[in-house]
Amino acid sequence: MLYSTKRFKSIFTLFFISFATVIFAANDDSAQVKSSSDLVKRNEQIAINEKLISDYSLSEEQIIHLSSIINRINLTNNQIEQFLPIFLDTNQRRQDVLKKNKIDQNFIQLIEKTDRKLVNEFLRMDNFIDVIIPRGGKNLVKKVQKFSKVQVIGHLEGLCHIYVDKDANLSAAKKIIVNAKMRRTSICGALETLLIHSKCLKSHGVPIIKKLISSGCEVLVDKKINKIFKNKLELAKKIDWETEYLSPKVSVKSVSSVHDALDHISKYGTMHTDSIISRNFKTAKVFLSRVNSAIAMHNASTQFADGGEFGFGGEVGISTNKLPPRGPVGVDQLTSYKYIVVGKNSVRS
Repeated sequence: MLYSTKRFKSIFTLFFISFATVIFAANDDSAQVKSSSDLVKRNEQIAINEKLISDYSLSEEQIIHLSSIINRINLTNNQIEQFLPIFLDTNQRRQDVLKKNKIDQNFIQLIEKTDRKLVNEFLRMDNFIDVIIPRGGKNLVKKVQKFSKVQVIGHLEGLCHIYVDKDANLSAAKKIIVNAKMRRTSICGALETLLIHSKCLKSHGVPIIKKLISSGCEVLVDKKINKIFKNKLELAKKIDWETEYLSPKVSVKSVSSVHDALDHISKYGTMHTDSIISRNFKTAKVFLSRVNSAIAMHNASTQFADGGEFGFGGEVGISTNKLPPRGPVGVDQLTSYKYIVVGKNSVRS
């Protein structure tokens, strides 16, 4: 008989790759402003960029990184005043916090060099690093996944779909779809392709598309839908079904069934987040069980694809891996474990 068996969790040795790429609105003369809210956001970005340049002696890398963070968490001007000094002294403050809590100051390390050639070295350090989380463009993520000797938690594109079933509640569908697309267009959980059952194109498709357009969204449609709108809308091309817009823009396609919708998602999706809107629970069950996504939803906005909304706390991304961790990756998903066995001079027969 064994005396006791215990399972202990331990944090991975984690390497977090992040290259922020931001195009400053102040320098983007070709930027297209789609609505008054976009104009306000653009003016706010210009003000932020000017402030970073005039008030602080920052490198271009720091300004790009700061702008990325400020945009993502929607800081106000007053919050920026409080946030910048903390960011600029991140290393020292981090060490102070670790020291105060009697934790080795090397437990968290910041690599300040941003030369991408260094990434190649880290990808071969499987004796020292347990897991790599690449955050950045598609090419960076694919490169890390292809060449890394270290375990990778992938966070690829969020090409999210919503399928509107013929048994969907129209009022709920309009509310969910506008939220999924327009609440925050630049996040990975934003809706990019809308699939509508062909039997409810006129009853559901038309009012949903009109609602999106009136909300400031650019809508691209297939030939069947465009015919209903007397060919006044822009036609979607094959590349549109493959595109994560991250902007107020959406592609809309008619499908003949839930199975047709699933086939489209299987072909063009990124295994991130996909949702069905339907009052038919049998149809919903088919969708939820068959869609090959990290997060499958029923009658809910894809913008709920977030670790905080799942109760995981802060997240480092949505893993689109097939093996765990999958979906929102928080502290629990970044911990491993070991078994400690204590015997009483025990031998196995």
